[in-house]
This record gives sequence, C-alpha cells and structure tokens, in this order.
Amino acid sequence: MGPPDVNSKTEKDPYAFWRDPGTGMRLNMTQITKGKEVGDFAVGLGAQVFESGQHEFDFSITRHGDGYVYVGVARPDIETDKTWCRKSAIDKVWYYFGCGYTNALRNGWNDVVSKEVGGPEMKVPKIQAGDRVRVYLDMDQGTARFALFRLEEGGWKQLPASITGINGPVVAACCIQDRGDSVSLSESAKKVPKVDLEPPKKKIDKYGHIQSKLATSGSL
Repeated sequence: MGPPDVNSKTEKDPYAFWRDPGTGMRLNMTQITKGKEVGDFAVGLGAQVFESGQHEFDFSITRHGDGYVYVGVARPDIETDKTWCRKSAIDKVWYYFGCGYTNALRNGWNDVVSKEVGGPEMKVPKIQAGDRVRVYLDMDQGTARFALFRLEEGGWKQLPASITGINGPVVAACCIQDRGDSVSLSESAKKVPKVDLEPPKKKIDKYGHIQSKLATSGSL
C-alpha cells in the first residue's frame, strides 16, 4: 500500500511530523516526498511550531539526482509551491542551501554564510545523498546553527557561523525540486499537542445560604 495523499488524515493528525504540503507532495509518517504531478518546486512544512526556547532536530535527505533540496526553518504561511531562492522569501525562510556549485546558509535570496560572503573559512559543504542535517534553533536569540552528518566521515561536522535574525513563529521545512526526492524529520520535530487544563471547580457550600440568613438575623 502506498503512502497517503495530502488529503488523508495524516495531515490532520496532531502527532503528524508534516503539514501543509505543496500540491502533489506525499506523506508517509516522518517522510515527505515530491510527487510526479508537481511543478518546479514543492515545500513541506513541519507540524510543530517553534515560538520560543531552544530546539534541536534532524533532516534525513534522499536525493536520486542533482535536483535541489533545501532544509531549514520557515514561517508557517510561506508559499508551498515556490523555490526559496527568491527575493520575496527574505525574512520568511532560513535554510541550508547545499546542492549548488557554491553552497550557503541563506535567508531567502540572501547568502548569510558562504565563502563568497566571508572567505574560504566560511565555505559550506555540499549535501550528498544519504546525508543528515541537524538544526540547532534558538528562538530566544533568533539564531540557527547547522551540522552535517556523513557516514564515511564518522560523525557530525558543525557548519561555520550561524544564521541570525529569525523571526518567529517558525516550523521545520524543506523545499524539493526533483520528483522522488524526499526528506524525513527526526522524532524531536514531532508535534506535541497542547493540553487544555480545566480550572479547578469551585466548591459549593450547600448550607451557605442558611448561615447567611442566620448571620443577618443575629442568630450567629
């Protein structure tokens, strides 16, 4: 049985990893995949909203060719059918651009961290098939740091510097170009449902009215 389409109950599940996928995106628990019928780019938005505090979560990336896959955080109202590499996306999405000839940490159209901006020591590595990307998100400071895990290198490698100026609320997000490519989220990005606690019920004194009458008459 194949993964559910975007109209299935998976999207409405309060425990879902992903929500609001672009047209034709396919959901399968932690994984979101670009389908055949989609346009040039499609965006997946995480279910958990981050407004304050520190958070850490991973993206696992599956690429079958040279298509672009971006991962990072985005405002929940960002368009889900457009690339993030555009001027109108500035201050809407902060992400790891790791599939080009030159790579960078970006705010929409703008490079924030790259060798072009900061010199050779700010070079950002290219994302390979099977790589994992970790995001260290600090919503109190409005910053995000990234790390890359590559199996043959045997561990996590911190990327240089960090992205600043992140305005909340944001969600984990990905942008995929080629059909069949996919991104999975780690358990730490799973949505936690809010629990509405009922206020304690006020204790009712069944004999209060009698005591009140007695007090008025001077019998107490």
